[in-house]
Amino acid sequence: MDFTGYTYISSAMVVIEVIVIGLTFRRDPKIALLATLASIGLKGQYLWLGKPFYAWQVSALLALAFVSFSRSNSSAISAGPALGGFSSGMMVYFTYSIFVSIPMWLLLTTNVIDAENSDVGILRVFTQITYLMFQIGLFWFGMRSGRFVTGHDFIRIIVALTGFVAYFAILQTTVYYGTGINLFPIIGSDGAIRTAFILDTSFRATSFSGEPKHLGILMSLGLSAYFIARIFRVPLGQYSVHLPIVMTTALFLSVSTTGIYLSAVSATVLAAAFFTRLPRIDLLLLLLLVLFGINQIGNLSGDFLDALTSQTAKRNIEVQDESVLQALFHFPWIGILGAGLGNIHVFAVDFLPANFPLFRDTAYKANTGLFYVLGDSGLFGLSLFILVHFFLLQGFRRMRHSLSAAQNKEAMIALALVLVSLASFLLRYSEMHFLIAGFVCARLIAVRHEAIAAASENPFRQSDGLAKQRATHVTTATKVAER
Repeated sequence: MDFTGYTYISSAMVVIEVIVIGLTFRRDPKIALLATLASIGLKGQYLWLGKPFYAWQVSALLALAFVSFSRSNSSAISAGPALGGFSSGMMVYFTYSIFVSIPMWLLLTTNVIDAENSDVGILRVFTQITYLMFQIGLFWFGMRSGRFVTGHDFIRIIVALTGFVAYFAILQTTVYYGTGINLFPIIGSDGAIRTAFILDTSFRATSFSGEPKHLGILMSLGLSAYFIARIFRVPLGQYSVHLPIVMTTALFLSVSTTGIYLSAVSATVLAAAFFTRLPRIDLLLLLLLVLFGINQIGNLSGDFLDALTSQTAKRNIEVQDESVLQALFHFPWIGILGAGLGNIHVFAVDFLPANFPLFRDTAYKANTGLFYVLGDSGLFGLSLFILVHFFLLQGFRRMRHSLSAAQNKEAMIALALVLVSLASFLLRYSEMHFLIAGFVCARLIAVRHEAIAAASENPFRQSDGLAKQRATHVTTATKVAER
């Protein structure tokens, strides 16, 4: 039995998020950032207005308006060539996505390209451009948030949010097995309410996340943030030691293959990149946690063990991803240039399994960020999207010798965040990466500003590279002031 009143709770949460974002966007970006992260992570929380309306879209729109009507952008002026190159490169990626789409929309609309289901109309064009603008808005919202919120606070926000959701996943499962009532049912796009089961046998936790896989993805983000906090000794509070256990429990209760794999990949990437910084006690605790988990799973039995084994034993990608991959193989020119925003389904729909009815009459894209970007922008767009992230690393390398211990720590936290986010994005598309990318760029710019200011106060500690950066910064600022 499902708790039907959850539809009202879900709607109330979205309204509250929208109000909070509107009131705190300029006054307190930290609170607006928390509400935005909650909206992205809790994908099932939206107001149904013919199309899903999420609270994070308000943040994106406000950021676009702020950038459009802002008279100056001091961050961009003094970002330096590498960090400025990253923000410019992201804009080039977005621009290319639009320009490759325009001729494709024209060709599909006029039926020049002979493809089934080529029902590309003005509504499709409008929705795809709007969604791309939301992505750009999230990037600029991250840039704005990074000017006021530190990496330490960002980590704490993520951990607090995921811990809160994890507790309710455990509560949901406990109540369900005790009373048969599901507190957080899935609300479909048609307004129907359904419980998350695997083959109608094993219950899967969802908490506030909307679907079990969304809960798993959010838990993987929370575990990654906690791991980063431990690597760089970010204090999370004296009672935070239990949080990874709670989040791991929620992850397994969701029985989400995606969440489990993302958590494993993120932990591997972080351990490989920052192995020398890992506290030895953390390595011991991590080993004990893994051994305990293996022991607990080994003692499981019945439907839940069968469902967990079946899910984690998956090796194949999802059906829509497979169809997109097949389309890219059969149409190499699409793989190189891209099919344009929202057009990949026109070519991929013929490669869906005959016994798979979903998506045949609805536009769809791949679930993985890798195939998602390939479908829209092709190999050119994907290469550009990935390569521009190296500008962040280059920006850090240019200034790292001039940073204090605290500044170096802040910069490395930001790099760890974007590294995990990019790896997760390629495995599972999420709008959150655009926000994190903008945030990290802004944090590195802020650290650079602090280093320049410190060097100007104490010129004897100023390196040649930083002296050149400071001279360029001062010259640019003077020219702007003269104008």
